[in-house]
Amino acid sequence: MRIRTRKNLKKKNAAITLLFLLPLISFGAYVGLCLYILDDVASFTLNLDPPNTEYFHKLDEILGNSTYLEKMANIYDNQMEEFHMPTNISVDITFTNDTYTEVETWHGTDNGALKIGYTLASQCFRYKAAVEEGDANELLNATRMVKKCVSAFSNMMAAPNGGIGPNYPGTPARFVCAPENRKYHPWIFEEHERHFNGTGKYQKWRVRLHTSRDELAGYYLGFACVLEFVDPDNDAESKWCVDRVKLLVEQMIEGFRKTNWLVLGGEGEPVGSDLNPYFEGSMWQLTLLRIGATALPKKYDSLYQYAAAKMLSMNEAAMGGKQNTVYDTYALAFGMDVEFALIMLEDNPKLQYHYIKNFEHKFYKYVKYHRNAFFNIAHLAFMTLLDDPSKFEDEKYNNEMIRWDILDQLWRFNTSGWGNGIKNYNLTVRPNSTRITSLNPEIANREVNPNKEKWRDFFDNNVYGGLFSWLEDVIDFEDPLYLLPLTVSEMGIHSFLWEHSKFYGEGGNPNGDGLSQAVPTSYLVVYWMGKAFDIF
Repeated sequence: MRIRTRKNLKKKNAAITLLFLLPLISFGAYVGLCLYILDDVASFTLNLDPPNTEYFHKLDEILGNSTYLEKMANIYDNQMEEFHMPTNISVDITFTNDTYTEVETWHGTDNGALKIGYTLASQCFRYKAAVEEGDANELLNATRMVKKCVSAFSNMMAAPNGGIGPNYPGTPARFVCAPENRKYHPWIFEEHERHFNGTGKYQKWRVRLHTSRDELAGYYLGFACVLEFVDPDNDAESKWCVDRVKLLVEQMIEGFRKTNWLVLGGEGEPVGSDLNPYFEGSMWQLTLLRIGATALPKKYDSLYQYAAAKMLSMNEAAMGGKQNTVYDTYALAFGMDVEFALIMLEDNPKLQYHYIKNFEHKFYKYVKYHRNAFFNIAHLAFMTLLDDPSKFEDEKYNNEMIRWDILDQLWRFNTSGWGNGIKNYNLTVRPNSTRITSLNPEIANREVNPNKEKWRDFFDNNVYGGLFSWLEDVIDFEDPLYLLPLTVSEMGIHSFLWEHSKFYGEGGNPNGDGLSQAVPTSYLVVYWMGKAFDIF
């Protein structure tokens, strides 16, 4: 029998352990460097200076001519109702010619629910402002538009499920169209992996499914605004809107409870959107139950309280992060929609304050110098809910300066050539509508983020850079990340509220024909929220 000594046993065990851990250590180091690269590129947002007010329009000039802001709101509201909503879902359009009286094409969209959510929110703010100001005519117009939007959401829930109410499934659609409206949206009648026929009496309808959480943000925002700002005791139309939203909320919640909070596709399969709070701070289930607790408190308040405590959701509830400032930037806007719904509907002042604190510290601090009028107006709206908003005031960019920033952006819709519609005008009509042609020399200078350029050089020229080059697809390193965002003056037509970062791109529509027109919610949401909360 061979006798083995133990004098080298510790060394052998250490060597074996090292060999076992080496792959894990190597993988951990690789993942750590990947995360460091993403974090390093995104760190620019924490090093930005406050916006330079030298290039703002004079505040006295804006306030002294505030009727222009109201006039543009009236123009955009009228355009929305007359041209953009033939089936009550707001979509971008192209006119036949420059008389702008006849629509040639209503554009297809993968974001019907999101678009109608923003439209509904703008009209609920308009409704609240009309009530506060005692403007009966404005209230009548706002109520009519709110009802159209709620009707659109009714169809979004009814067509894929066969009806509305808790006895039907709760699959939310991205877009729906009745057969008699095919002339407006022929694209949805084409074969596509996301297109299906409706259910039951809606079997001749067409629905677009594979609904993602960004679309759910539109539902959340719209439902919350109706419940918070529309008074069911005001008139029969208002009562119908509130009652219908309560029914839709109940259908959605009960549907998700049956699917274990998974969004299902047209074949009954999970499509990747999971509302379960697997990680601390998840807000999707929490916010929907908060909406439910407001709509039907006896049925859903206890479930909401449980969800708030489970996984410490109430402690960590926040959406978005630093990395979203350089990639998947649209997620910031969807997070804003969800947080707005949660904060506005919370009826416990202490918990509402806690949610606002989370928003300020875990969301707004990353975007407060981005000149994003939507994020800024939401911040100011939240401040109106607090007894002492100074706790969240930035000395370098206080709330009065933020208010000026918002007004400056709204003013630019008119001064940059969009006073009569957000159209794809070229440089002949809007001569300063790109980054390089901007009247702001700091924007026209086109200074780029040095950290991003540093890592792009690493990927291209370092011997180990190829191991990390796949990150170029995540952040799109080919496109420069500028240090100053575009303002409304330099933007081309799109949904400013949520589409792509304003730190990317050259802006404008240099080759536009002036016939395409965007849904004007980018103006209306901000303007009417400001009026509703008496910010201006």
